[in-house]
Amino acid sequence: MKKFRIIILNVFLFIACFSLVACNQKAASTDKTAPDDKATANVLAAPSDFTLDTETGDFSFTANDANAGYYFVRAFAVVNGVETSTYTTSSKRINGGKTGSITGKIDTSKFGWGSYDVKLVTFAAAGSGYTAPDSVVLSTSFGVGGTLEKPEIMALADGSEVEFVIDWYTLSDWYTYQFLPSNVTFNIYSDAACTTLVDTKTVDTSTLTINYHPTGGIMWGEDAAGEHKWINNQYASKFDSYKYTLDPGTYYVTCQAVSSDATINSSKVSDVVEFTLTSDAPTGTYTAAKSALWQDPQVMGVPLATSGMYTDRVDFGQTQTTSSKVN
Repeated sequence: MKKFRIIILNVFLFIACFSLVACNQKAASTDKTAPDDKATANVLAAPSDFTLDTETGDFSFTANDANAGYYFVRAFAVVNGVETSTYTTSSKRINGGKTGSITGKIDTSKFGWGSYDVKLVTFAAAGSGYTAPDSVVLSTSFGVGGTLEKPEIMALADGSEVEFVIDWYTLSDWYTYQFLPSNVTFNIYSDAACTTLVDTKTVDTSTLTINYHPTGGIMWGEDAAGEHKWINNQYASKFDSYKYTLDPGTYYVTCQAVSSDATINSSKVSDVVEFTLTSDAPTGTYTAAKSALWQDPQVMGVPLATSGMYTDRVDFGQTQTTSSKVN
């Protein structure tokens, strides 16, 4: 009798274990597929019919999911084909919880020239269990038909070395009203007529460090320990100077801001600036030659240049009439 009971008990345990394994396998299978199904099921429906008036900043869209928490419309500059990580301007928070037509406005005065991705971003409410859909994106262009301001430049000659400096007011006007060009070209010639090209140097001003003074001017970067103290005999350039070594001789340099945007024109070529180099090593003693409208920066504790201060600049950015568009 005991043997029979043991056999029955073993059979019972086998069946129980088999059932438990089967249940666990079913649970594992369910757990494996559930998150994907749940994520797919809980993605909010994206809004549609997104429109923007690039002149006024007025926008509209259709909300298609009452479960959406809220929305923002934000603009991100696109530089050399790469979208920046920080938005230029943003709408106020737009509450969800409904469907149908929604309107709002962004501040278009925040836009410089160039390309921007204007994004309608949907956010899921915290703790709702929903997932936000991809942003709806409008590709836009501002400053269409404009021309980059003609650069003013200075050449500092010291022995066999020349240092080219872009006028801080040129930089401030570019940055505030237009954009900092990624291709600024210095062409160096051996004759005053600029027919014999000796060398070409290209610099990227879009990478320059930008700091604002409390007065609103831009501090492009000074170096009190620098070699060529051209600002009030106290400071040298820190970020916006470009040094080159050339053979002895007299040279002539021009500068042009080359636009990377097909809707915006490159600047006119700068005045010709003449400089002479020797075979001597640089000593820190320099001779400065400047283009016609060059202006030294103000010094208010530190050097700075306020955009818009000199309205006589060729193709002055603040007063140009341009257009904008959704591409």
